[in-house]
Amino acid sequence: MTLKVTESFVQGIFLGRRLVQDEEIIVSDVQARYFGSSQKAIIVAYRDAIKKYKEVTAPRKT
Repeated sequence: MTLKVTESFVQGIFLGRRLVQDEEIIVSDVQARYFGSSQKAIIVAYRDAIKKYKEVTAPRKT
């Protein structure tokens, strides 16, 4: 039960936001609203996702 509530809560922080452009807002929301022991892990995973997204979408040099 708790995992489902946590999953829903964390999804609510990310839904409707822009992955890269809203980074500061999303991180701030996680820090201000999520007090679980995995707070830092969520932020690190999010920033890793941004990094990977930028790598995948970057123009390739030929």
